[in-house]
Amino acid sequence: MDDRDKDLTHLFVRDLDEIPLPPRGVWRRTQEKEQMIMRTSRSILTAGAAVAVLVLALVVGLQLRDRSDTAVAPSASPRPSATASAAPGAVAPSPTPSSTASPTPAVSMVPVLNDSFGLVVVQVGSAATIQSETGSVAGSINGVLYAVSPTGDRIAYVMVEAGRGVVHVRTIAGSADRTGPSFGQDDSGVTGIAWSSDGTGLLIATGRGADTGPIPQPPARLQTFDLVGGALTVIATRQDGKIYAPVAWDRAANLAAAAETGAGGFGSAYLTLDLSKSPVSIKTTPMTGRQSIPRASSDGKLVLAQDFDSRETKYWPLADIAAAKTAGTASVPGALWQPGSHRIGSINGDALVLFSADDGSTVTVVRGLKAGTPTQPGMQLRTFRADGTVAVIAVPIGTGLGATDYTMVRIADGASAVFQTTGGLIASVRLR
Repeated sequence: MDDRDKDLTHLFVRDLDEIPLPPRGVWRRTQEKEQMIMRTSRSILTAGAAVAVLVLALVVGLQLRDRSDTAVAPSASPRPSATASAAPGAVAPSPTPSSTASPTPAVSMVPVLNDSFGLVVVQVGSAATIQSETGSVAGSINGVLYAVSPTGDRIAYVMVEAGRGVVHVRTIAGSADRTGPSFGQDDSGVTGIAWSSDGTGLLIATGRGADTGPIPQPPARLQTFDLVGGALTVIATRQDGKIYAPVAWDRAANLAAAAETGAGGFGSAYLTLDLSKSPVSIKTTPMTGRQSIPRASSDGKLVLAQDFDSRETKYWPLADIAAAKTAGTASVPGALWQPGSHRIGSINGDALVLFSADDGSTVTVVRGLKAGTPTQPGMQLRTFRADGTVAVIAVPIGTGLGATDYTMVRIADGASAVFQTTGGLIASVRLR
């Protein structure tokens, strides 16, 4: 080592030796204080870090929720568009008019057409077909006077067998067919069928009007048929040239209703029948003007009829036509009960509206429908899906057989699609 380096080393060591140090006790206390300060600092830092993590998690959670809400509630739902060149039985989507009803985003994501349901289409000169909502044929029925059960799972109809009108009941899922009562020359055929509100019986009218042949005619009869026990019971008869048109049978209330009708097919009187009495008590109330045959709600509690003179739709409790009220803006013709409810649907101008018979409120489902002209009728409500969730609107596209398309409008959000077929669509049924 160089002498100069030795001098510098000696100087450095000497200087270190000369640095004054505090007494050992003081130094140890200082160390302990510093350790306490460090521990406290570490505790504070740890707590602060934990708080920061919690705050960060909260912020991220709120952002994720906002993004989820945005994804579930789109500002607009895509609408299907019509295909003019679709073949018979095919289904094409249709533009949907604007709606004043609040959209339900969760429903908008689901297609309008649902193959759990089908439509009964009557062909001229051939059997009725049952088509799924997407157009596939699910079955056929060779009959007349079709009446669908309140739940849409069965259909009653009449077949002519060996010169007699025989009532059948078809269970749609599985196509099981049950044979009911038959009616021969003494009854002159079946003129109408209505289901009991609980789906366990049928109200059947038989007879022949005075305008269909020479007098005297066989008596017209109104009868109940119990699907469980098989009993057929005559509850009313007449031989004045008029016939019965079955309206409803509320088995729980032991009450039935029918209209009398004659030339022109309009209702001339409304009849309520108390089935708890023997003989059956019948109350007859005249129906003035040109009124349609009344139709009952699916639970059999309310009835509506359309007055073609005043252009009003009236509704009343099954047992009391005297309590009839006007159904708000429900239009004529085409006012129908929505299944599973006391709401009356109709096309009012360019809108599909629902009127509540319970509280008198009106809901506009969708606007922008074809209004029609005196020479070219506009859209008309034809039926509802069996569960009441979709309205089926007839759309004229010309004249003659097959000159009508059917727009299916979902009640929840106004979304729509087109069901195309040849023939006349009369009812919706459940396929499964």
